[in-house]
Amino acid sequence: MMLIDSDLLDAQVVGVIARITASVDGLRVAVLADAGARGLRFALSAGIGEIIDPTDAESIAAFVSTTSSAAPMERVLAIGAHPDDVEIGCGATLLRHRDQGHWLSVLTLSRGAVGGPREDRRREAIGAAITMSAELLMGDITDTRI
Repeated sequence: MMLIDSDLLDAQVVGVIARITASVDGLRVAVLADAGARGLRFALSAGIGEIIDPTDAESIAAFVSTTSSAAPMERVLAIGAHPDDVEIGCGATLLRHRDQGHWLSVLTLSRGAVGGPREDRRREAIGAAITMSAELLMGDITDTRI
């Protein structure tokens, strides 16, 4: 298990993490970050999918306890067309899964440009993923083509 402060992430640290994760099977890596953290982009570009709010003790405890568990972890994938669709549609269910130590992934198919500025929608999606301790995958399908 590896917990990393997002403020420490830069290209060199990301390279070291990539080498370590390539050589250690099953190593879980999480970044402690808030929605505005500079290191968040490095984490996402390095493929670090677990992002935990450092002020959320329950999320940190869930990460640690599920890492220590010998039982296989359940994986949950929620898919939405636009940013906030998943959170509005099944956010409470996802939080329940998180509290049970399940790995959460949220796939948002578009950037939601019709619903507001793309960058604002992206930041909101990242903030929600951090809150849920979920991996965020964002597609770039044209908003009105889904």
